[in-house]
Amino acid sequence: MYSVLLAGHDSKISDDSDFENPKKKHSIQKLKVVSEISPEEAEERAMKVRHQKQYKMVDYKDIELIQVKVIKTALRKGKKYNNLAKNYGEYLKKLRAEKNLNDYIKIVTVKIFSNEEAYTLRLENYRKKYMDNDLYANLEELYELYYDITKEENRERSDNEIEQMRKTMTI
Repeated sequence: MYSVLLAGHDSKISDDSDFENPKKKHSIQKLKVVSEISPEEAEERAMKVRHQKQYKMVDYKDIELIQVKVIKTALRKGKKYNNLAKNYGEYLKKLRAEKNLNDYIKIVTVKIFSNEEAYTLRLENYRKKYMDNDLYANLEELYELYYDITKEENRERSDNEIEQMRKTMTI
């Protein structure tokens, strides 16, 4: 449970002169959050939240949605982009034909982006080719997801994740 108190304000005794002086209407009141959990527990909770945000799992649905977006944008742009739309349509067909979609995406992604340089180079090429085009924004969004998957696959796992994986292996 949280309560908000003015900084320096004791709920029993108030010696904050700015707080009690009604003539100081424009002074900024500092706020302090008082919590019933320990600082160690608060830090542990914050680390869990940061960890969850940092390693949000990307799945095939995310990739599929953006691939469709790329295809639609390319088709909207006219004949010049039909080949791009066709290529991404083929990628989408291959994805949908796979039995384990998430594993397929992980394999393809690690092949495409073996390192950060490959990711940067691909985006730079697209930027040059589609510079003044909203197609580039869609491609960038797609390849950011691919790169996030690559980082997830190559990162060091926590002890908790290792333990969960070990349990699912039934060793």
